[in-house]
Amino acid sequence: MSNVTADLSDLEGWTAAMAKKPALLRREIANTMTSAAMLSAATAIDAAPRDLGILVTGIVAMPGRWIGDSVKSAFVSTAPYSRIVEEGRGPIVAKKGKFLRFYSKKHGKVIYRRSVGPAAPRPFMARGRDWAQRNLRAMLQAKVRKVLASR
Repeated sequence: MSNVTADLSDLEGWTAAMAKKPALLRREIANTMTSAAMLSAATAIDAAPRDLGILVTGIVAMPGRWIGDSVKSAFVSTAPYSRIVEEGRGPIVAKKGKFLRFYSKKHGKVIYRRSVGPAAPRPFMARGRDWAQRNLRAMLQAKVRKVLASR
């Protein structure tokens, strides 16, 4: 899971907007956080390895929610192996007297091995997090200005 969080306290006009229209501002900020999570998820989908279709279809954005004085949103990959793809893994060795069993679609048969080498990381969620870190502040600042300009 990749959390999208923002510090709102030092945004220009934040205090004035909260005093003027707190309900509207809270709703707009939550919506902006949801949009940021969706755009981050789209960035992660674009960066995901194309040979992992289930991985790509399992990336979803969670809506922005206020928890006390902070608002949080997230985008997650629901595929059970997404963490291994993102972070990589070390070598796997079968226990003594056992084998690792794989089905090869390419060869159409079962393959047995005593060990397999490490898998390099293929970070696709990190690109979505990077996008959020670069763009979230500007998105939130625009919403604060919009609330201040509204009547």
